[in-house]
Order: sequence, then C-alpha cells, then structure tokens
Amino acid sequence: MGDLPAAASDRLRLAELQVRARERRCDALLALRRPEAAVPDLQHLVAEHPLRERLWARLVTALYAADRQAEALDACRRCAALLRDELGIDPGPELRDLEQAVLRQDPRLLERLPRPVLPAAPAPAPSSSVDALVGRRAEMDQVRAIAEQVTGGRSAVVVVEGEAGIGKTRLAEAVADGARLLGWPVAWSRCADDAGAPALWPWTQVLEQLGQPELDPAPATPGDDADAARFRLFQDLRARLTAAASRPVLVVLDDLQGADTTSVALLGLLARHLPRAPVLLVVTARTVGEQLPEAVADCLGRLAREPTAAFLRLRGLDAEAVGALLAAQLGSPGDRALAVAVHDRTAGNPFFVVELSRWMVGAHDLHLDDVPVPPSVGEVLRTRLARLPEGTREVLELAAVAGREVSLDLLEAAGTPAEDALAAMDSALAVGLVVEGGRPWRWRFTHALVQEVLAGDLPAMRRARLHARIGEALERRLAGTTDDGLVERLTHHFVAALPVVGPGPALLYLSAAARAARARLAHGEAAAHGRQALALLDPEAPDAARTRHDLLTALGNDLLRSGQLTEARGVVAEAIGLARQLGDRECLAESAAVWGSVTLWNWRPHGVVDADMVGVLEDLLAERDGYDDPTTARLLGTLGVELAFGPDDRGVRAAERAVEMARRIGATRSCSAARSTTSASPCGGARVPPSCGWPPPTRRWRSPAGGCRGGPSSWPTCTGPRSGCTWATRPGSRPTTTPPGGWRSR
Repeated sequence: MGDLPAAASDRLRLAELQVRARERRCDALLALRRPEAAVPDLQHLVAEHPLRERLWARLVTALYAADRQAEALDACRRCAALLRDELGIDPGPELRDLEQAVLRQDPRLLERLPRPVLPAAPAPAPSSSVDALVGRRAEMDQVRAIAEQVTGGRSAVVVVEGEAGIGKTRLAEAVADGARLLGWPVAWSRCADDAGAPALWPWTQVLEQLGQPELDPAPATPGDDADAARFRLFQDLRARLTAAASRPVLVVLDDLQGADTTSVALLGLLARHLPRAPVLLVVTARTVGEQLPEAVADCLGRLAREPTAAFLRLRGLDAEAVGALLAAQLGSPGDRALAVAVHDRTAGNPFFVVELSRWMVGAHDLHLDDVPVPPSVGEVLRTRLARLPEGTREVLELAAVAGREVSLDLLEAAGTPAEDALAAMDSALAVGLVVEGGRPWRWRFTHALVQEVLAGDLPAMRRARLHARIGEALERRLAGTTDDGLVERLTHHFVAALPVVGPGPALLYLSAAARAARARLAHGEAAAHGRQALALLDPEAPDAARTRHDLLTALGNDLLRSGQLTEARGVVAEAIGLARQLGDRECLAESAAVWGSVTLWNWRPHGVVDADMVGVLEDLLAERDGYDDPTTARLLGTLGVELAFGPDDRGVRAAERAVEMARRIGATRSCSAARSTTSASPCGGARVPPSCGWPPPTRRWRSPAGGCRGGPSSWPTCTGPRSGCTWATRPGSRPTTTPPGGWRSR
C-alpha cells in the first residue's frame, strides 16, 4: 500500500495490536510460572515504549518473581526518573504500590501475577439486523403483518415517526434487511442529506436503485399548467414503480421532513392512488421536537386518512431494553442499577443510550461511579469532541458546515491541507464520530446530531466565514458541471455567509436556484428562493428598485403556479406599484401581465371589478396597439379575467383577441393562457377556437348573480338567464342541475 494515507492508520493499528499481543504472551508466561522467560521480552517492550507504565509494572513483577529483587527496585526507580524528566509527572498508583511492595518483600506481590481466563466461545452472530433490533418487537410484528398483505399483491404505506434518535432509521433498516432475506428488491432514499439537494432527489434515488429511468419533467414555460404537468409527473412515477414490482418491492423514504415539496406532493398522490402492485412504502419522519414544513405536515395528515397507511409512533425504550442495548454495546452484561440510571437520564432514546455507552467505554468507567452521566446527547457529543487531538475539531467544524457528507477534495479546496484533513478524519473515525462515505476519500457524520452540535456551537461570524470558504470552493466547480444540486448548495452557503461576502453572491445563486426549480416544475421552491432574495436585497444598492420589481414579478408568477393566490395578489400589486413609481411602462406591462398566465382561479372576489386595474390594462394596451407579442396577448387575457364580472362583454372580446393574437404569432403558451382566461369570462356567446395545440382548461363555475362560464368548444354551455343559474361542475363531471335555458354546444 506504500505511502497511501489510508495505510498510515492501518500501520498504527497493526503496530498497536503487535504490542498488545507481545504483552499478552508475557502475561501467559508469568501465569505458567516462567517469569525468567518473560523478562527479556518485557525489557525489549519498555525500551521501545518507555512511557507506558503498564509495561514497566509487568517488568517489575516479572523480575521480582524471578528472584531479581534489586533489579525490580531499580526498574521502578528508572521508570519514575524517566517520567519526571520527560513529562514532569510522578508515577501512577500502580507503580508506587509496586515499589513499596518490593521494599517490604510483600508476599502478596506474587498474587499480582496474571491469571488469564480463556474467553468462552462467542455466540453466533445474528443472521440480520432484524434479530439484533432491541425493544421493537411489537413494531416489527406489525410491519411483518403488513408485508404479508403486500406479498398477496396489495400496496401499503408505513409511516415511522418520532423524535430525533428514537430509532426510526434503525427500524427501517431492520425492515429492509428482512425484505432482502425474503428476496425483495429494496430501494432506500435519504431525503435530508444536504440543504442543496435538488427537487425530486428522493424519487431519483429510488428509481435508480430499482433499475428504472429517472423522472424527466418537460422543461417549464410561462404558459404551462403546473398542476397538470405535476400530475403527469406523478403518473410517470406510478408507472415506473409498477414496472419494477414484478415481485414484492420495498421503498424506503428516510427523513421525509427534509424532502422538497414536489417530492412530498408526489408521495401524497402516490399514497392516495397506490399502484395495483406489491409495493411496500416505508416513510420515516422526525415529527417530535421540531417544526415540520407545511407540505410535510399536510402530506402526513392526508396519509393518516388513507386506509392503506399505518402509523408507528416510536417511544423510548423501557429499562429492560436499555439494559439489553447497553450489554450489546459494552460487550458484557450490565447491572440493573446502571440500566435504570441510564434510562432515567436518556428517557430510553436509543441514540442517546448508544452514544452514552461509547462515552463510558472511552472513559474506562463502565459504572460511572464518580463521573455524572451527561443529561443530553449534546453533552455526550461535546465531551467526545473535547477529547480529539488538537486541530481535529477545526476540520470537523468545516466539514459540519459543508454538510452531512464531505469529501477530501472539498476540504482541501476550502483551505485545509490534505495532511491535516486526513489526520483529523482518521481521529474522528477512530472515535466513531464519522464513518467512511459511499465513495473513496469521503466521510459521513454518524448522525445528523453530531453535525448539528459542531455547527451550532460555532460563533456566528466564524460560521459565516466557514460557509464563505465552502461556497468559494464549490464555486470553482461550476465550470465543469450543470448539476442543479450544486447551485442549491451554493445558494445555501452564500446566504449563510452574508455577513462576510455581502448579498451579491447570495442574490445571484438564489435567482439561479429559482430558475432550476421552475425547470423541475417545483414552483413552491422557486417562490421560496424569490422571497429570500427579496429579503436580502439592499434598498440602497444601484438599480435596487428595478431589481426588486423583477424579483416581485417572478415571485408572483411562481405563487400563481403553485396556487398561493392570496400572497400572489399582494406581490403582483406591489410590483405594479413599483413599476408606476419607476415610470417604466415595460416593467408595468410585465407585472400587469402576470395574471395572463394559465390559472384555474379567478383572483378577484365574486362580483368585484377593479376599475383602477382595468384602466391600467386598457392604457397599456392602447400604447401597444398594433403590437403582436406574448406580453400583449397576456395583457389581453388579464383584461378578460379582470372584466369577468363586468356589466358588458368587453372581457369576452379581450379574451377572444388574446386567443387570436396568440394563434397569429404562433405562441402556443400564450394561446393556452388566453384560452384559460377566456374560460373565466362571462358566457353568452363567446366562442373559443376549438384547437390551439393545448389541452382544454378545467371547467369553471359562477354563482347565479354572475351567470355561467363554459369550457372548450365541445362542452355544453349555459344559455339561460343569469339570474337562474344554479349549476356547477368539476373536471370530468356533468352539471348537477340542468340550467333553465337548456344546453347548446359551441
């Protein structure tokens, strides 16, 4: 292996094992009453490792047992002098007691000879983690029963919820191991690995592991119907899962609280319309101790109402299970009092128990007689971190800021020499704070809480500087990749580095991340990026008003497409007001035309016509008389919907002009928007061109006071008096009441 960095730690480990083996051989010789044979080896050991008091104690004991008392006393004094000269310390209690025993010729000294006890043959290892799981028999029995139903050809969902560290992932791993033993294909997806994960990442991992092509949403355009496109995406996912389920399949979505809203929305649809195939979907979610994202909370609420979904709320282990877990971690049966004490301090949280047992092993105090048990996992982790060699914590802090998993090249690009990074990670690996990642030269924190403690303990300014270092290192990768995930990570780091680098980089990457989210039909994420960009914009910056207007207009579009109409109304109104202040007619047209995009909703309350907005639209259209362009078509469409509750047919005429213009200029997306707005205009003779290359919009309804609105050309339209209309429809259904004037087709 030569001088490879990985070989260094292996050489150290093997050298230590050799020393331990030689020491055990000497112990065996002493136990066999052959001290004279042990003395030469012990003399070589203390020469090679002169600061190890345990080896000196073995040599003194061997010399005394070999009737070489003077040499034994000399060895005690040589060790004491060496420790004082080299380290400035006195020998420990064991050597001091040995010296007094040699001087007194204490006969009990020979009782110190080792009496090795041959260990019993170890019990056979369990066949899988299902057998090794502690304290979760009832939950596993419930999952097994559900799995038997899935084997019979039906689908099911199991949601495992609870606080951090309670064992959700551990239970899911046991379920996955059991499924593999039965020959099931297993796909495991982690949703909360990094803040910069792109939309649909959980489902991308699942499909890749099942041998299915990844989801490929069509590129989004301003005229797209986002809801219809998202439903097509769901149908695609459902079809791919069905294709993979020629036999029972297990899909695990771990840490749902970290998933993007689009992936969560697809999960909600999938749970309601599970494929008729043997698919078992296991979802873990941290529902205790933190505020869930709104999309996740809504999805879990919907799942709770589905008959095919089962919820498992994990609680803390009882004292007996804690004792069993401690015995497994410590390698020997523990006493009942210790198990009760640990259970009292940890409330049975398995992660807390495991971390505490590691701390106990490191402290060489399996009973904690003098050392108090830390009251929380944070204290346990901080104690372990404090024992790391100098310089190690600084590297781990940089890694924690970078994310759950970090690579050597990223640490090096962020300013940490490779030798320092390797030494730090070897130390962290040795104490169990990190494990080796999925690829060479990568490391992953054993638990998210380790990363959170490291990052959370940093002073705010130091944390911002570390984020800036990581962001600048990642920025150098942009030239060679088109990965949306990299843009998301850059956004995350430069927003956190705001006090150090200023708002410029954060605004740049927030805009790029919003564009990437729109391309994936993730308009909710795009809107979140837009809000954050507006919050960071410096009002004193050059051209700040124009930048704010552009951000507001883009945010209004995203809010409209994600169905957040109330907020969209306020945002678009602010954009229009800002455009008026700027005196920029093109800006005013762009913001006023937002509502000309495809939408299923009329944003005005029933019966309301905003005369001021109508005046703005008519003024802008008068200026653009003779223009044939998408913006003008959207303005006409917006005017059509603004006049939906008007006393005349001006809205209908505006919508018809919008459709005609869109068809004339060949703008399919503008044509679909215009048709959508036409369907929101009052009925009574408006004819929509029967085909413009776009699916028909959803049927709309109006109350009796406002008349009726019909759908596309082949749908029936109400021709009766407005005062008597009481019917309404939903997509794909017939009217509930025949209108007084009968039906006619367009």
